Amino acid sequence: MNALRVALVISAISFAGHALAKPNIIFILSDDVGIGDLGPYGQQVIQTPNLDQMASEGMRFNQMYSGAPVCSPSRAILMTGLHNGRHVNGNSIRLQADNVTVAEVLKSAGYQTGGFGKWHLGSNGTALPTQQGFDDYYGILGGVAAWDHFAPTMQRLSSTAPGTVVNEPNNGGFTDDLVGAEAANFVRNNTQSGQPFFAQVNFQLAHFDMEVPELEPYTVNQSWPESRKIFASMISRLDRLVGDIVHAVDDPNNDGDTSDSVADNTLIVFASDNGTHIEPQNCCKGNHGPDLGVFSDDPHDPEFFDSNGQYRGWKRDLYDGGIKTPFIARWAGTIAPGSV
Repeated sequence: MNALRVALVISAISFAGHALAKPNIIFILSDDVGIGDLGPYGQQVIQTPNLDQMASEGMRFNQMYSGAPVCSPSRAILMTGLHNGRHVNGNSIRLQADNVTVAEVLKSAGYQTGGFGKWHLGSNGTALPTQQGFDDYYGILGGVAAWDHFAPTMQRLSSTAPGTVVNEPNNGGFTDDLVGAEAANFVRNNTQSGQPFFAQVNFQLAHFDMEVPELEPYTVNQSWPESRKIFASMISRLDRLVGDIVHAVDDPNNDGDTSDSVADNTLIVFASDNGTHIEPQNCCKGNHGPDLGVFSDDPHDPEFFDSNGQYRGWKRDLYDGGIKTPFIARWAGTIAPGSV
């Protein structure tokens, strides 16, 4: 069962307990994060306190499989519910006008829909996110462009002009920091509107290139190769960005008072598009110059961090290590804390 279907099943089953109220839905998709990279699945070295807490407050899935072992087809399956036999094969799938996405279904049900981060399902024509059900979108449309974690240009789209792409200079920002801030603002701006919202947040962490703005404190003094320090920092940064979005649900006006929390009417899901990567090289450092962040030419070493857990294989493999992914769901008052 793919991740999208599980999220919608959880929602459908739970409507009865909420007098048919429509819950807000936030689906956070990480990139190339292995099932063993996170604390809730046994990671002992890399710190993921926010995902640890999300799992303790919600449900951790142990038998979740992505729709494909690589980025674009996995995302197409997530968005449409169609298996690989119903899409053009390859890692550059373009959504078609007759594809029905989860965003379209939720928009027709009265949801405000926002898309954020890496799209990788087409950058023109009918494949644009604002032509596939999203009211607004901010991120990077192209898959390869998103490899650069300091991508020089971000794209912004609005359903008021669904075929128009506005390119915005990044000015040296870390891509996922910008994506996370936009997503958290979308959540905060919609919590009190009275209209349910759907946010699809596609972080690029922890896809190569191997780079972060700075190393996390616990990696600075480790006697590890630079690539290991960078990867651990990428996972912990992802965890912090997830925490920012969860915090926007728990304390929408960010004043320390959670009386305005919408946690009991918000389903939050965290997943990965496929298993951990073992890519041969980096590609994009030259796009932004050598002075931004900490960069390594060496690839990620999944064996060191046990990124694929007990399973065989990685991204691009159809063994469990390539398609068995983390999946955590939290909905206060509906999903039992600490459930599996």
